[in-house]
Amino acid sequence: MPRKGDNISIYSLPLHFRKILTGSHGGSAEPHIDIPRYLRLMRAGKLSLDGLVTHEFPLEDVNDAIATVRRGEAGRVLLKMD
Repeated sequence: MPRKGDNISIYSLPLHFRKILTGSHGGSAEPHIDIPRYLRLMRAGKLSLDGLVTHEFPLEDVNDAIATVRRGEAGRVLLKMD
């Protein structure tokens, strides 16, 4: 994975045939704005996160959670800290 300041190279031929290269920088999230907005949308029934979290693990099983993600078996994993 490239790090800040690293150069990367890509196969550019598809760009000549109208293929589009897109990316994002961390999603440009602003948690102090975004989280309250998501809560309002959820409460209004306009946003559902059902199915987004595919696995839940207690914090002490964090290594199992990481292994599940690395095997490609998970969507989003929730670590319970209670």
